[in-house]
Amino acid sequence: MRLTGGLIALGFSSDGKRFIGASSDNRAGPISHDYGVTAMAFSPDGARLLIAAGAQARTWESATGNAPTAPMEHDSTIARIVWVPDGTRALFSDWSNTARIWDAVTGRTVTPPLRQRPVAQGAFSPDGRWLALASDDRVRIWDVSPAHQSLAELAGLAELLGARRLDQTGSLARLQAPELRELWRRQHPESAD
Repeated sequence: MRLTGGLIALGFSSDGKRFIGASSDNRAGPISHDYGVTAMAFSPDGARLLIAAGAQARTWESATGNAPTAPMEHDSTIARIVWVPDGTRALFSDWSNTARIWDAVTGRTVTPPLRQRPVAQGAFSPDGRWLALASDDRVRIWDVSPAHQSLAELAGLAELLGARRLDQTGSLARLQAPELRELWRRQHPESAD
């Protein structure tokens, strides 16, 4: 394989049958992008590939190069992609300290934005139920299984993590200490006074 630009990322599929390299000339293998590739990862079964270029990512079929999903838009340049072990969802984290879990089959978000300063790494448990997000000085672990949390619970988690809530105008409003305590109690009923 010869790359015409500088190497950005590379990887093998889990079965070792496919290899892809991304270069600074906006290409990942035979796939061309409008922006430089910033992250990519094969699905656990090797059948699909997620490629991020700037603040946009797409799922590609490894064998055909077809893109079955619409582009998935993030707030900022996507820096990391981590697949859930079953290959149904993926975590994207970006340069604006935001992480989101996306359905890799439909291309829809599964969680509201999870904000943590900075999102240095992310990892899923083998069953995909738990997500660990690491920043410079801490690791936080959440139950992110769609079967275990409602959208309202996940929205509350995002508000707790970001210490902000969308107001009636759609702007982000900072949450005060009493509101944060209430969100914490809802997320962790076992720790309530």
